[in-house]
Amino acid sequence: MNTLSLEEQFLTLKKINRDQSRIIDSKQQIIEDQARLINSQQQLIDMMYENIKVLKNEINKLQNETEEEGSSSQYRHLNSHQNHRQTSVYGSSNGGEHSNENLTSNDFEHEKYGNNGYNGYRVFLKNLKSSISSKALKMQLERNFGPINDITHDNKKQCAYAYFKNRQDSTKALNARSITIDNIFIEISSGK
Repeated sequence: MNTLSLEEQFLTLKKINRDQSRIIDSKQQIIEDQARLINSQQQLIDMMYENIKVLKNEINKLQNETEEEGSSSQYRHLNSHQNHRQTSVYGSSNGGEHSNENLTSNDFEHEKYGNNGYNGYRVFLKNLKSSISSKALKMQLERNFGPINDITHDNKKQCAYAYFKNRQDSTKALNARSITIDNIFIEISSGK
């Protein structure tokens, strides 16, 4: 009777081992299925990210084309205005004496910043600390408002001018009135 009991025990253990093996195989299959699902989801996320990048590039391209069309006519108008202004401020174009007596501070500002090739979409940044680099400032401004051509940084006065590529982005920055970088509150205005 003991041998039969041992035989039954052996068969029972064999059946338990077989069942455990099936359970392990099933769990392994579930893990593999989940890994495939995660891989598929990652591929989908990557595709979506690439599509977003392509769409952003297309939007930027269309915005630039629209701005270029607008700015070329604006440039012609500004250039005509600038030529007229120079003639009236500095003297006539027919060999008249050049004089700086009639120049105002606004004329100086326009001469200094008006012909920098950045279309005049500039904002004034106040309360800058020397710990904030121009690169960090530019990255944060671009992240929040849009592309920037240049930044002129004056560490002594703790201020800077940021020259945006288009009017919409400079307007966004002006409307925001401030930005925070490294826990430093920076004021944004159109002033000097």
